[in-house]
Amino acid sequence: MLDQGLVGLYVGRMTPGSPEGDTATLTAYDSDGYVMGQVQRHLPDASQGITGFIGLGATYADQPIKTIELSFGGTAMKEPVRVDQLVMCYTKAELEFPTFPPPPAFGEPVYTVLVQAVESQAKGPAVAGDPGHNSMSSAPLSGVIMKVDGEPQNTTFAFHRHEGTQVSLLAPESFNGLRFVYWRSDDGTSFALGQTDILLPILREATLTAVFMADTDGDGRMDEADNCPSNANPDQADDDNDGVGNECDLCPGFDDHVDADGNGMPDGCDAAIEPHDGTGPRPAVCGMGLATMVPLVVAGLMVIGMVSRLKSGHISQDHT
Repeated sequence: MLDQGLVGLYVGRMTPGSPEGDTATLTAYDSDGYVMGQVQRHLPDASQGITGFIGLGATYADQPIKTIELSFGGTAMKEPVRVDQLVMCYTKAELEFPTFPPPPAFGEPVYTVLVQAVESQAKGPAVAGDPGHNSMSSAPLSGVIMKVDGEPQNTTFAFHRHEGTQVSLLAPESFNGLRFVYWRSDDGTSFALGQTDILLPILREATLTAVFMADTDGDGRMDEADNCPSNANPDQADDDNDGVGNECDLCPGFDDHVDADGNGMPDGCDAAIEPHDGTGPRPAVCGMGLATMVPLVVAGLMVIGMVSRLKSGHISQDHT
């Protein structure tokens, strides 16, 4: 066994070869046979009349190199290789090893934590043709008052704490028509949905973000997850399972998203309008409300028309 702190060799080819492809690899092992390190270099060609140095050194004085292994790659594996000026130097008693300062005790480091607030917004379908899966982006918010250990702070702000210190954060439930969704950390950790207050230990530099989203109708459902964002419907009832809540359903009993002719009326309601022979009342359109035939006097002429009272309370007239 070598019991050395540094091992170095000069190696080179004795015949012409390929300096780019022929390599020598030196591997060092400790007393237990574990690899301490490995270094590789290209072999100079014999026509150059030189050899190249390859060497390894131990990092710690109490862990010297015990054995080495020299191997070759490329065409050098099949031909003689010159090994000269074998150097075994610097025993562990003679070698000057670097000294390192002791690691700081837990709790000594002081870390900076950045706190911010953003509005999460949908950019569009993440998958073409699939409006149910949106890709999201974030826009920074300002003026959001949040609390750190009970002290109000105005975003964006930073605070400093010793390692391991417990810190409490509190965000408002709503801000300028937006509703709080969750806290998230820059390491990918997301906290519980709707939990405005969190308590966590400070273990590193970090950025903590309060995420808000739009809730236009104020029913507690974020617009991006609300099947009727314009009308409050906390129960999210959707009897025909077309992804449009009952409160916003244009064509109950049919899929509102299917509109082959592009006229703004779902196909299910288009199909419900049967041809009319001019006698008797015209049928109601797809459950949209009361439809009756009434006479209208226009410029001295009597015109038969249909007046429909829609869910929204608006009156529409279809002349025949």
